[in-house]
Amino acid sequence: MSLKILIDAFPELRIIVTGSSSLHLSKGAKEVLTGRTQTYNLYPLSTLELGTNFQDHQLKQLLENQLIYGSYPQLTNFDKNIDKEKYLINIVNDYLLKDITDLQQVQPESLLNLAKLLAFQIGSEVSLNELSKKLGIDIKTVKRYLSLLKQSFIIFELGAWSKNLRKEVTKSKKYYFWDTGIRNALIGQFSPTSIRSDIGGLWENFLIIERIKTLDYAQKLKNYYFWRSYDQAEVDWIEENVSNMNTQSKTKQLQAFEFKWRKNKAKTPKSFLEAYDTVVQLVNKENYLEFIME
Repeated sequence: MSLKILIDAFPELRIIVTGSSSLHLSKGAKEVLTGRTQTYNLYPLSTLELGTNFQDHQLKQLLENQLIYGSYPQLTNFDKNIDKEKYLINIVNDYLLKDITDLQQVQPESLLNLAKLLAFQIGSEVSLNELSKKLGIDIKTVKRYLSLLKQSFIIFELGAWSKNLRKEVTKSKKYYFWDTGIRNALIGQFSPTSIRSDIGGLWENFLIIERIKTLDYAQKLKNYYFWRSYDQAEVDWIEENVSNMNTQSKTKQLQAFEFKWRKNKAKTPKSFLEAYDTVVQLVNKENYLEFIME
């Protein structure tokens, strides 16, 4: 029975679509559900969910494991790190390669290599031309593969903030992973945080996904961006409060954050402060719980 016939025959039916099932909808079934759907985001476990049996002051004990292995629920059943690693690698092999390539006409090796390139570039701006050259595929194919990775909830896109000031970069994109464990599995890197050369980007990815979970669950509507000027001044994370978009107060509308793993000071770029009257706030290992559990 087709999806349309099924829904017409049983209007009270509740259908849950997750993971690669969303790719089925992208192939034509979405029209059937128009006007009859409500979307909920089911994320990997949040810090608060993982720390159900912890006191607030104990939650930092979770951090190392979260950064390296992510927050998929099944991981809580494993005591040994090797079992966690095998589980995550199996997800990459079975889900990323098998499910997506079975549903869509893609080159498995190119799709996997694209995901790996993005994993190495978290926290950095991504050039489609560069990706195209490194993968040996055209830009249209790169864009389609990026779309597939977004539809299957492996990555998400972050655009640049701008109010049309000439010195701001507005077309750039950054890509982050919905789970740090999946990201680390793609590049085969499960080393402790103390010896990682990629800790800055990994820390940034972790804070962003945890922040999004918290705000979404609290039903706080915000738009998210990064900011960079042509003279290389940067702000890691900007939140625009949707509920305040019609107000005249810039400070109420915007919040800006800088993510640092080791540093204890944040610097607000002069041009950003002058344009938006917003001070950049520091998020580091000392105060991150306040940021991700607001």
